[in-house]
Amino acid sequence: MSRWSDAYEKHPIHENLQTLNKLASVEHEDRDVDHEAELRRFRKVLSTAEDAIRGQDSDTFPAKLFDSLRNGLIQNQVSAHLSNYQSSGNVQQLRQANDAISSQISTIHQIGAIKRPVEITSEANEIRALHEQYAKETQEAIDDFYDRLEAAESQLTSLVGNIKTYGESLNTLREESSAVISSLQSTFNEAENDRQSAFSQDQDTRRSEHSKQLSELRSDAEEEAKSISATHRQTLEENHQDHLERVNTLYEEALEKHQSILELHGLVGADAVAGGYKAGADDEKSAAEFWRYVAMGALSCAAIWLIIKFFMGVGETASGGINWAELITAASLTLVLLTAAGYASQQAKAHRDAQQQMHWFFLEVKAIDPFIASLDEAQQRELKRQLSERLFGKDRSSVGSGNIGLSPKDLEGLVKAIATPVTEAVKAATKSS
Repeated sequence: MSRWSDAYEKHPIHENLQTLNKLASVEHEDRDVDHEAELRRFRKVLSTAEDAIRGQDSDTFPAKLFDSLRNGLIQNQVSAHLSNYQSSGNVQQLRQANDAISSQISTIHQIGAIKRPVEITSEANEIRALHEQYAKETQEAIDDFYDRLEAAESQLTSLVGNIKTYGESLNTLREESSAVISSLQSTFNEAENDRQSAFSQDQDTRRSEHSKQLSELRSDAEEEAKSISATHRQTLEENHQDHLERVNTLYEEALEKHQSILELHGLVGADAVAGGYKAGADDEKSAAEFWRYVAMGALSCAAIWLIIKFFMGVGETASGGINWAELITAASLTLVLLTAAGYASQQAKAHRDAQQQMHWFFLEVKAIDPFIASLDEAQQRELKRQLSERLFGKDRSSVGSGNIGLSPKDLEGLVKAIATPVTEAVKAATKSS
């Protein structure tokens, strides 16, 4: 590519015309005839300018005319007017753009006058041949259409004649069918009347026969009911007599079994008494276990409390003396815990003694019958009397009624237990002071 061709390709007029063409390609709604005329004229001027520019030889193009056209477009603000028209759609801006570009039409024609000749003979001949072929094919299509139209008209005329013929045939058939239907209707009515009368006669006959059969069935049913009732009454009397005999037999057997139950009632009563003492012994055992755990818990709390106070010591007052309030509080809590432990241990002992007494009584009652089973009846009654005096005549009020409180020995032990940590605390406080 030569430097003149390069200058032609890079000339700014191409960019200016491309920008104006883009701005003029915007479509706005509500355009009237004047608006369309202004827009069409501006696009035509742009098209003429573009054809003139593109028709130049790149080595011999008139650069000064290109520059003159570009400067004229810039100085007359054609791009500015067209840009305002693009944003607002106002036809007045488009008129101003047309007026501004009109001053450059002479320059455009000067450029177009020296453009290269365009060879269009072969293309025009091809277009003319295509046009003649199109016209020939169009005429053939029209002739074919008219031929088919005439054929369709003849077929339509034939169809209209057939329709008339079919209409007449249809009317004839309608009249014939009406006559046949009327005949059939009359025949059906006569047959229906005959069937109705025959049905009425048969109904009366069946009704009379049904009444007669119903009377016979009713009389037979009454006789059969009387026979069944008599048979059932006789069977009921026989069954009632058998039932009374069975009831008497069962009553006598029940009396015998009742006597046997009364003889066995003594054994059952003994088992019930023994079971009651066994349940009481279990309850006393549970109570003793509970109080034993309470005593152990109280003693453990007292021991832990004394150990804590032993290692922590007794606090001092602001003047450096012994804090007697804290010391008395610690001693009181220890005394309360030891008292609770002593009371709980006494309760555990009392419930344990009661559990042992009830358990021994349960074993003695359960052993009576196996022990005297080999003796005769007189010896059994005498031995039961002696054992009853021993078992049921004892005074058991003393069981578990021992001294539940704290004995002097227990109190002495408690005082020592409390005094020892107190004395050690006082000594420790004296040494530290």
